[in-house]
Amino acid sequence: MASNNPNLLASVNRTSSRLNSDIWHLVLELMVCRKDVYNVCLTSRALFAVALPHLYKTLTLAVRPCNATDCNGKQDAMLCSCARSLSSRLLDTRNERLRNAVRELEFGQFEERDLIDMETRLMTLVDCLPNLQRIKIMGRLTQKTLEILDGHHRQIPLYLLGENGTRPIEGSLRNVVALAARVDPLDNRVKDFRRGDGSSLHMQGIYRLLFACPNLTSFSLETLWKHGGKLERQIPQLESQLGFRFVFSRTEVFPPLRDLTLNGYRGSEWGWDHIRKRFRWSELRSLTLGPGHSTVFLEFAARRVKFLKNLTVEKYSNIIDPNSDPPKLDYFLETFTSLERLTVKGYYLPVGSIGNHPGLRHLCLHTFERGQEGAAPRPTLSIEQLQQLDRSCADLETLEIDLYRDGEWPECILKPLASGFRNLRSLTLHLELGLRSMGGWTTPNEYIYIEPRLTKDAAQELGERFFRWRPPSKLSTLVLKTGEPLRRFSYWDPPFYVLEQEIGYTMVIHRPMEPCDVPEVSVSVTPYE
Repeated sequence: MASNNPNLLASVNRTSSRLNSDIWHLVLELMVCRKDVYNVCLTSRALFAVALPHLYKTLTLAVRPCNATDCNGKQDAMLCSCARSLSSRLLDTRNERLRNAVRELEFGQFEERDLIDMETRLMTLVDCLPNLQRIKIMGRLTQKTLEILDGHHRQIPLYLLGENGTRPIEGSLRNVVALAARVDPLDNRVKDFRRGDGSSLHMQGIYRLLFACPNLTSFSLETLWKHGGKLERQIPQLESQLGFRFVFSRTEVFPPLRDLTLNGYRGSEWGWDHIRKRFRWSELRSLTLGPGHSTVFLEFAARRVKFLKNLTVEKYSNIIDPNSDPPKLDYFLETFTSLERLTVKGYYLPVGSIGNHPGLRHLCLHTFERGQEGAAPRPTLSIEQLQQLDRSCADLETLEIDLYRDGEWPECILKPLASGFRNLRSLTLHLELGLRSMGGWTTPNEYIYIEPRLTKDAAQELGERFFRWRPPSKLSTLVLKTGEPLRRFSYWDPPFYVLEQEIGYTMVIHRPMEPCDVPEVSVSVTPYE
């Protein structure tokens, strides 16, 4: 946070001058945000010299992300010029210190006229960056360039993160360790035709790419069904008609996947049976399902997964589907004991099965506020359930749950949260907006807010009380959230959703440094898809 106080600035400069460069390197290593490192570079000439190499740890050459749909010719030309300038700086032999700093190279999307030149620069950079550890291909890359990178004598791990199933595959890609694919079956811009066996060419292209990477450890498949609501009932039939599934030959050898993400992939009964028999379950460490329907995977993973560390299960709040009943999460969680991170959004999960994972460190249990008039409040954890969770998962460091308020802050819940969970570092509470009591096209000025109304002053007052109840601990932030990003609808957004986007906020309350200080509160708008 910037300050114009000369005495404070002089104190900061004296402190920084007393720290040797090794300590500063350790501090900079912990900075995740590149903007923070950039700001350190602007502090002084001495820190500029120390921090500059840390800006080059990740080298990004891109015009725009691979999933961007809007084009701005003038802006693209400017960004391409910047990418050329940046690559030329590192190709200059006089910048050996910057070359040595690069650990990761991200190659994004370029216009067709610039692609060949940028790919040439990419391959030259790979030869002259001695400490390069990974290459992330975020956009389209020609097959010839991919084969050259895969066959490079340094065997640098490759991440293909912008695939859509159109890449021709010949032979194996032994250095590809991560693959992310996105396919929209209803996108008219993607010419997707079915093969003779009824399967989608794009899905089979992803299938071939998956099994062409014998050393793959991370796989993500997302089906971009852009509609919800009533169309959700038709999606299983549409998937069958479009051949939107993998067709296995029973001879495939699954790669040793440690990280698997499925969003909207339902597959077929025969295909799931093949996965159940041939998948290398003992290797899996992280599993993400949703928010599109994919929870059927849990049925086949139960009693086979033994060493899973991270599990995320989500769904869109407005999906209407006869098969959208809550998955048997509690049964799945009872079949192993190794989880360290669990995120469940959109489904209500009893805390009993969570206690089967005493090593849990990060937990999120969040159900959605319903917008239908007269709908029941969403379920929240009781005092007894919180106490049970505290006893069974004593190592929790982050906790995210729903909190019901009606006229006043529920001290009967907040006090046990403040006095328990001794290892907690961050607590997030989701608050209702009262959408179920809204009728018609209500505007923010007409809307009757739930009391106590969530404002910056109210959040600050709650923070004072909460941190006063909380004994000295590692807990540094209390986060209050309203609004729900995981919603989607068929034809138009209903009135409550329009209002929700206008009044949904995220407020982060920071623990004061001294007991007599007032907590700082930062406010941001809840992000929506």
